[in-house]
Amino acid sequence: MLATVPWAGQTVQNIKAVEVALVVARYFPVEARQTAMCIGYWETRGEPYSNDLVGAAGEVSVWQIHPIHFNRFDRRQLIVDMGYATWAARQLYDESGFAPWSTAPLCKGDR
Repeated sequence: MLATVPWAGQTVQNIKAVEVALVVARYFPVEARQTAMCIGYWETRGEPYSNDLVGAAGEVSVWQIHPIHFNRFDRRQLIVDMGYATWAARQLYDESGFAPWSTAPLCKGDR
């Protein structure tokens, strides 16, 4: 399936990418959306944009949110709810920009 991500003018073939793009558009400011999409891609590079991956240190969701944040965000909800996971990622972004993500240097940062 091909779809155009309206705010980026990009064509994507992965339906998960479309789902993530819609949720990113809901939670992230316009200037951060392309970087957020890039981070989501690199954080889940084994299965691009999969929300149910668990990282080596226990990180979860498409945003690979680290267990140190589970006192603030519900681990299970991060895995099962893309909207909640993206909202949580936005909270981290508001606090530190894209610094919490080790994959951010692979993307064009906006902060």
